[in-house]
Amino acid sequence: MAITGYTGPEFKSIQPAYNPIIYRVQDISASVPTVIYCDIYFNHFYYKTLSSNSPVLIIGGSSFWDFDISGIAQEFLESKIDRISRPEAATGTPIMGEIFTVPPYIVAGTHYGATRCYVKFRTSTVDAYGVVTPEGPVPIQATVDSPAYEGAGYAADNFMIVNAASQWNYQIADLEKHLNSYRRTGVFGLPGLQVNPLNKIYPLSHLVKGNIYANDFGSFPILIMRDGFYVWGGSSYIYSASQLVSVALEMYDINGARIYYVYSAFQTLESESIYTIPVGIENLSVLFPLMTTYISNCHYYQVFIWNSTSIGGDVLFVTPKYYIRQASSTNAPDHVRIWFKNYLGQMDQINFKVRNEITKVNSLPTETPEIYRHDGDNIKRKGMSRNNVRSNEHNEVSDVFQEWELPLLKELMGTADAYIEVPDIEWPYIGIGTREYSSTLLPIVIEDAEYITRRYEDRYQYEVFLKYRFSHENKIIRN
Repeated sequence: MAITGYTGPEFKSIQPAYNPIIYRVQDISASVPTVIYCDIYFNHFYYKTLSSNSPVLIIGGSSFWDFDISGIAQEFLESKIDRISRPEAATGTPIMGEIFTVPPYIVAGTHYGATRCYVKFRTSTVDAYGVVTPEGPVPIQATVDSPAYEGAGYAADNFMIVNAASQWNYQIADLEKHLNSYRRTGVFGLPGLQVNPLNKIYPLSHLVKGNIYANDFGSFPILIMRDGFYVWGGSSYIYSASQLVSVALEMYDINGARIYYVYSAFQTLESESIYTIPVGIENLSVLFPLMTTYISNCHYYQVFIWNSTSIGGDVLFVTPKYYIRQASSTNAPDHVRIWFKNYLGQMDQINFKVRNEITKVNSLPTETPEIYRHDGDNIKRKGMSRNNVRSNEHNEVSDVFQEWELPLLKELMGTADAYIEVPDIEWPYIGIGTREYSSTLLPIVIEDAEYITRRYEDRYQYEVFLKYRFSHENKIIRN
């Protein structure tokens, strides 16, 4: 029994769950083992075992075995769909939403968006009667009554799995390099500070620029890698697992001149985590009430994560620019704001302006034989009637988009999880004797269709039509 090594995900790397995550294990036992086991651990706890009874290669005294754990990761992971909220610094509500943080900070039982992972490999023996005995101790899964127990085996390095998919046309096998290509760097405001590229903080979105109305909510997801903060350690810069940061807002006029700057109270962010930055005007105006006086002159704004504890201050991350399409929250035109799960497992938002609605109804006809009665109720009895009546709202929305916006629209068209933002929903009983008015997300289903996402003439603007229906049908009274 001698597992001597493996090839697989690198230490502290990030891997997409919907792409192969392959280990190749080398064993140099005197005879080829009957079974090799791959025990999978998520967030420090044993989850499941894969086994193989067929090596992929035998060279001399060495046998090689392959395991792909991506299917188990897809089974374990899911994405979190938050209720839209207005962050309140004064009441202690976190300014940035937390989606995932590894143990010991993670709330028991949650694994939204990502997980820390490592595996252990065990071999086996077989006796003269063909009975296979696994190398022990064998790990035990958790139950409702007992925790999971760790087993023995050859341990591999740990890394992070994100509930994401790398598409074939990215041309970049390394997910970190791909996300880095969407990170904005260079000199921004604050004043004239530069985004430090040594901080390992990446966007979980392919959004390049955003369009927004004054009555819209919005969030932007980011991934912080393990020991992702590059901070001043007193005598030199070091990598840290946590950092005290602030959310900063800068607003610019049509000439690109900064007209307003403000930053929030500080909060601690943890590495190896997923957070969402508030980017909607509805979110930000609660944090920074004075921004509303500048909206009418604002052409675009951007949101920063700022660390003031570094020498001279440090910009850790900056969102894409958000261009204001309508500055008045009360007179904003009727539009549809769709939230959808992108290829990276998090929520993006896109606005459509024109909306047409059709109510579709179908039913099964039912005929009841006529029974003659001598009372006046005979005329009320139904002959032909509708049974199994089903009704739903089908919508078609459209807007004009630039060519650089089309990649994100492709993700919307192909998503399996989409919602529309509905304003001014009343939520009673938030605390004792209080009521809260906020927006919410209603689930929709994007209709299957063919969409033009690129053409070779008149390529600069595209009028995009999108069809969807509500996930919940209208309730019909039967009796």
